[in-house]
This record gives sequence, structure tokens and C-alpha cells, in this order.
Amino acid sequence: MENQVKNNPSNFWIGFASGITAGIFLSFLFGTKKGREYLKEIIELSENLEENLSVIVSEIEERFEKKSKVLTPEVTKQEKRHEPKTLNSLLNKIKNRLTF
Repeated sequence: MENQVKNNPSNFWIGFASGITAGIFLSFLFGTKKGREYLKEIIELSENLEENLSVIVSEIEERFEKKSKVLTPEVTKQEKRHEPKTLNSLLNKIKNRLTF
């Protein structure tokens, strides 16, 4: 039998480097004035995250509704009454709504 030496990469150095990086980052956050200021800002942002997200979502919905009203063609009531309800007409309505 031949002696084959396999080089199995060790995860030691990856773990060691990530531990050193995390230690330096945490010591910066908790050990310096600038780091504590950053930490306070992060905490304030995370506390108001739910309120900020709801405001952002409502603004996006409003803008989407405005753009969809501008881009979709208006159909008069008479056209709606006389249009037969077939599969082809439904597909045309879907096609008109999807094209901007």
C-alpha cells in the first residue's frame, strides 16, 4: 500500500480568524466612545423599525396606486355593459392591467 498524505484543510484557522474579528468588533463597540454612539444609534433604529417599516410600506402602496391609475386605461361604463363575459374578454382585461 502506498502512503498517501491527504491535506485535509482545518477549520481551526477560519474559526480563529472569525473569533478575533468578532472580539475586535465587540471591543470597539463597547470599549470606545465612538463605538457606544454607534451602538446607541443602532438600538434607536431597531426600536423604531416597526413604525418605520409601516410608514415605508404605506408610501410604496400610495405611489403604486397613483402610478397604476395613471398607466391603466379608463373604461367607460357603457363599454363595461356591452362587453360580453367570455374567456377572451377576461384575458384581454388581464393583459390590459399587466401592461404598463
